[in-house]
Amino acid sequence: MIIFDEISLGLAPLVIDDIYTAIEEINRQGMSVLLIEQSVERSLAAAHRAYVIEHGQFVLSGTAQALQQVPTFRQVYFGLEDDTNHQKEVFLYGEADYHGGVDREHHGPDPD
Repeated sequence: MIIFDEISLGLAPLVIDDIYTAIEEINRQGMSVLLIEQSVERSLAAAHRAYVIEHGQFVLSGTAQALQQVPTFRQVYFGLEDDTNHQKEVFLYGEADYHGGVDREHHGPDPD
């Protein structure tokens, strides 16, 4: 397994393209890759499976494809709503619609 942590931070877009191409080739050759990245769109495009971590806790997991189909996930992580912080809290801690192979992994007390 190879672990990459924030590989796109501060790099030019063309360099990032080359890095992701290399990562995908490494994975195609059979090597497992753990990618820790804040660039959601780019990392999901390269991922088979994804995990969302908030405040040090796994709060959501599923296939990359399934996560991209959840409307609230797209709103929160792709910035499609004006009230992103509120949407994010609702999505992570309650009142969200979880389906399509996505597992909600809330750890800790239920918010009341």
